[in-house]
Amino acid sequence: MKASTRYYGDDIGDPGGNDPDNRRMMRFDNLSASETHTRNITSMLGNLRRNNLALIYGDLTWLQVENDLLLYNRKYFSNTVWVVFNKSGREKKLILAVPPSATTNFYGTLSFENENATLTLPAHSFEIITN
Repeated sequence: MKASTRYYGDDIGDPGGNDPDNRRMMRFDNLSASETHTRNITSMLGNLRRNNLALIYGDLTWLQVENDLLLYNRKYFSNTVWVVFNKSGREKKLILAVPPSATTNFYGTLSFENENATLTLPAHSFEIITN
């Protein structure tokens, strides 16, 4: 089994290349706005996975697979999580079968009308919906 390789700086998007450029000194202070944003998103993703059993043990169901859109869910008993990636250069609106208790965690917004949920997802973004 091959071990995955992770270097310091992955969580802030620190640039690097092939050896010997792959091991720059880790910076903890004076991060750019983009590096701080990447670090915060990485931290949020780690916390979300660590605290949600559907993201650890859940069964995977592909719901929509297109060139610029990917939607799947993971379910563990009564806990379901929906993951959506919008790779297109324009905003996407998707009708999803999520309960009214569902919440967004990153870039999307959910709106509910009657029993329909609409996810609005900005261009080049993603969302993880939890309930």
